[in-house]
Amino acid sequence: MQSDNDVTRDDTDDYDLLTFGEAGARLTDEIKQHQALLADPGVTGDARVTLERRLDMLIDARERNRKPTLQSMKDSGFFRRPTR
Repeated sequence: MQSDNDVTRDDTDDYDLLTFGEAGARLTDEIKQHQALLADPGVTGDARVTLERRLDMLIDARERNRKPTLQSMKDSGFFRRPTR
């Protein structure tokens, strides 16, 4: 099952480079692995806390990794002329 947050690998990507698509796909894979580990009722205590923290960091990283849109780049000032 694929959700809106899943990122897929683009067949046209150059895999000599770590592209947005490849990085996003790797993060999605790690998130799914951590979610599966946390679904195990046998994971408790410090191990569970560590997995939950790591999962939160992975989700945050996936959000930061999103490929920027033209509008987000305009809003960030990326295209602004530097002032002297």
